[in-house]
Amino acid sequence: MSFDFKNLNNIISGNDYYYNIPVYQRPYSWNKEQVDTLLSDLLEGFTDNEENHYFCGSIVLVKENNDLRYDIIDGQQRLTTFIILLAVLQKMFEEKLTPENKDQIEHSIYGLYNNGERIRLTPNGQYVDFDQTLRNLDLDKKTSKNKYEENAKFIRDFINDPETEFNKIAINDFVKYLFNKIDFVVISVAELDNAMKIFNVLNDRGLALKPADILKSQMMAKLKNEEERNGFNETWNEIFKKLNGDNTLLDRVFNYYTFYMITENPHQRYDKILIDKFQDSDIIKEISNIKDFSNTYKEIIEENNSRIYLLRYFKWNYCLPMAVIAKYVNYPKFDELLDILVAYYFQNLIAGNTLTRIKQTSFALMKAIKEHKSLEDIKAICKNNLDKYHTTDTFKQNLEGIVDNAKWIKPLLLMLEYNRWEESGNGDRSFIEINNKLHLEHILPQTIIEKDGTKTVWCKDFETKEKHQQYLHRLGNLTILSLKKNEEIKNFAFDIKKQVYYNTDGNEKVSNIVLNHALAGYDTWVDKDIIDRENKLKERILNKLDIF
Repeated sequence: MSFDFKNLNNIISGNDYYYNIPVYQRPYSWNKEQVDTLLSDLLEGFTDNEENHYFCGSIVLVKENNDLRYDIIDGQQRLTTFIILLAVLQKMFEEKLTPENKDQIEHSIYGLYNNGERIRLTPNGQYVDFDQTLRNLDLDKKTSKNKYEENAKFIRDFINDPETEFNKIAINDFVKYLFNKIDFVVISVAELDNAMKIFNVLNDRGLALKPADILKSQMMAKLKNEEERNGFNETWNEIFKKLNGDNTLLDRVFNYYTFYMITENPHQRYDKILIDKFQDSDIIKEISNIKDFSNTYKEIIEENNSRIYLLRYFKWNYCLPMAVIAKYVNYPKFDELLDILVAYYFQNLIAGNTLTRIKQTSFALMKAIKEHKSLEDIKAICKNNLDKYHTTDTFKQNLEGIVDNAKWIKPLLLMLEYNRWEESGNGDRSFIEINNKLHLEHILPQTIIEKDGTKTVWCKDFETKEKHQQYLHRLGNLTILSLKKNEEIKNFAFDIKKQVYYNTDGNEKVSNIVLNHALAGYDTWVDKDIIDRENKLKERILNKLDIF
């Protein structure tokens, strides 16, 4: 092991250091805030006193064989950003740079051997992107094809911004400052395990590895030979590709897999839990199991199943994993199980229960599903919890009165919508996102008197403010529409609104919300109609949710 102070020139301009980014490292991920901080610090250090040194943290390297290249365990984000910065300076100040500075920048970016790349990225598609981006850097393009180019353009904008006063500095002096006054502690070891230990105790300004990165490196460290490592890496890349290269989805899958493995509340990050679970395991078999689990997760979120759609609406992190676990273990009565889970979590949601009240029960349910307990046993677990907190009574009470401000109203209306799909045989509909495009529609409008005081036709049946408010916010008066449709009908008369819900004359469906088509059966929309519809909706809700 060696510890040395090195300046940027030693690290990226000479012949001593060429780099690989190992397969378990996350891709280049610095965003504009991190780049802005680095650039501001560099500019401030240079303008204060260009003779002062600027310490830029540590770089942890490992060299396990006689290859000329070092694997970067920590520091790739900063080194990559410095090389992008130099490429931008080369592009923007080509005519102003001295020959010496031009050569030094050229060597820093491309190196002096092996097709020229100073940092060689792993065979995951990044190598060509990085190399080609620097060789063909176009700062005038409006769009960016990758993070390297995106940050290059941000650096250009930083340099051009009058607020930074970059135009006041001597560019050649600044380049010399970068190479000679930017210092690092370079820690070089011969074994990956030692490098990871050092990494875990260092705090620096780099972007920390995610738990998935750490888990990957620790699992690979347990493998005996290069063939096994290559096989492991191939499987890991298949998992990542299956999840569309999305680190958020990768983290989600590992969290769900941790739930499956321990079926209890995790008190540590998943990488720590799983590597402990894998201590005496066959790592190749474990990564294969994780691949199968990941494939199951992808099947679940792509499955055309209204029950799964409903589980996706719950913000609690314990609901959807149960569907994944059930599918993974081939639970025999899958849809019936999901009906129970939907009912249990909807009751808790509508009752206003907190995470604390459902957490332990959720893990008990996971355990029961994993062990193939009967539907009766699973129902009993739910019922014990519901009874303990009188959840069913509260959920029923909360369906009465004002409900349009409740967090659960859109998911509940979507449950009714999916229920209508199944009844109509229209079971191939896609998942409906809850976002600002999905609007809560008040059939009796929220405004029935115009701004100038003109009364609309609604005032005939809802003649007082009190009566209007009494029926406005009730379940029977609520439905869902696209925001565009909602804006079209505003506070129009019911006969006109019905044309948006369902074109009664031509029997042509205008709204794609099946729940609204039943409104064509109403000739009027007065208090008795609102109560009538509310009673019908509540009957459907209770049939679906009051099953314990």
